[in-house]
Amino acid sequence: MKARCIGLILYVALNAFFNISIAQIHSGGTPLNFRKNLKSSVNIPKITLPAVNVSTLMEEDAVTENLPDYPYRFAKAFRIDVELTEQGLLEEMPNGDKLMQLSIYSKGAYSLQVIFDKYVLPEGARLFIYSRNKKHVLGAFTFKNNKPSKKLAIAPVPGDEIFLEYFEPVDAEFTGELKIGQVSHAYKSIFSPQDDRYGLSQPCNKDINCAEGNDWQMEKRAVCRIIFTKGESSYLCSGSLINNTRNNGAPYLLTANHCLATYLEAETAVFYFNYESPTCLGPDGDDTQTMSGATIKATTWHLDFSLVELSNSVPAEYQPYFAGWDITTDAPEKVTTIHHPQGDVKKISYFNETPETGDFIYEFDFDDSTHWFIPNWTQGIAEGGSSGCPLFNQDHRIVGDLTGGSVVANCTMADAYFAKISHSWADYNDTITQLKYWLDPDSTGVTFLDGYDPFASNSAGEIENEKKFFIYPNPSRGLVYINFHEPIQSKVVVWVYDITGKVLHSKIIFDPVKRIELDFENQPNGLYLVRIITDDYLITKRIIKY
Repeated sequence: MKARCIGLILYVALNAFFNISIAQIHSGGTPLNFRKNLKSSVNIPKITLPAVNVSTLMEEDAVTENLPDYPYRFAKAFRIDVELTEQGLLEEMPNGDKLMQLSIYSKGAYSLQVIFDKYVLPEGARLFIYSRNKKHVLGAFTFKNNKPSKKLAIAPVPGDEIFLEYFEPVDAEFTGELKIGQVSHAYKSIFSPQDDRYGLSQPCNKDINCAEGNDWQMEKRAVCRIIFTKGESSYLCSGSLINNTRNNGAPYLLTANHCLATYLEAETAVFYFNYESPTCLGPDGDDTQTMSGATIKATTWHLDFSLVELSNSVPAEYQPYFAGWDITTDAPEKVTTIHHPQGDVKKISYFNETPETGDFIYEFDFDDSTHWFIPNWTQGIAEGGSSGCPLFNQDHRIVGDLTGGSVVANCTMADAYFAKISHSWADYNDTITQLKYWLDPDSTGVTFLDGYDPFASNSAGEIENEKKFFIYPNPSRGLVYINFHEPIQSKVVVWVYDITGKVLHSKIIFDPVKRIELDFENQPNGLYLVRIITDDYLITKRIIKY
């Protein structure tokens, strides 16, 4: 598919304090290869991919990027057949543990992405994937990442050479299976801080943390960027978490059929949450909060929607929000979308009038009168990479997902067509072609539903949980300490917000912790919110700087 700003109060002072990478759901740790005493550090075998004809790909993109219902292509995908446990360099440790290593090289790649056709690890085994300069590390991936499909898509790693390290303990129940079936060579970068997607979208698309997004800070947490593979290419789209009538946080995500149409595409997709600039017109965003893999629940090209279920529950540190929906046929008074145009950081666009009912009849002829048509946006536009993004009505409920628009897409003229959720609901009877079966599993018959925020403060045990730690001094002139009465043995996540609810930054601590220090000394006076998440509870506290 082609389609003021509250300053970051703590960004500079706390950037180093909160600088920790969490790319995909993983168990943390450090590759053994980072130790200088490993004999194998300079003898790792290399798999070299064929040369990529970038000029030809770019010529093709010059055509398809102007088509209204094509996702944004950024990578060339190569099918390979590499078994890491067989073709990697094996090094046996003195105690019998095994270490296997392999590198993959593709000249000129901005990044490389690995998809395992078979990923089955025993308990105790660990897989890491890291860049040549060792600055970007993904992992450890463990048996917790095993999936029924046995497939696992890893988020792209910057650079034209990546390293895979697999550790297996001597007492492993079985030998792990790690068969690499695909490697994607990115000929366009999708990464920060060298992310050439950042800032690429049209200037009329405003950052979600500009004034235009002030009323949408909850809904933005539902929207994600998606990378996926079709055939020999990898693409970008958008999507959103969506609520169901049980309000149970089931990880359902709505996008377009032309983004995720098949089980394989969904199983090997990677979903990026909270990729947004921390300020209005600010720096690039954090692109490390990702999830891998999903299952198609319902889809049809007749209406251009896909409902997928993510392979895991969305981690608490991602602060997920499950957007509400409205399946009534009444035309919205006005509409808003939150999306990743051109794969850029999260943007907001809106149309302050009532959309029309329209027919999308460009390359594909979808069912008649099943789309909301926006003739020209009030602010912003939809672009390539926006496909699948949600359309919200004036009540902040989803009423559609983006299919496409005309070949003209700029800040002075751009239309858009969104598949109506009222038709995706139950126009087709089969459970695999309708939303109703999944989003209203108990057949309540409701025609609209508000969003679900799993972090809303409504726990009966909240007061008891607050006794497990104390924050002092508060109010404070500078340093603030979070002291736990007993060391926390599980992962601790700390989020810092400004008074509008914008996320300023986050910190994750994997080691046992007794005290956490926050430095507000050089920051403006005012009210801040600190949210603390452990395996047992979630608490939000106010901090006053004076």
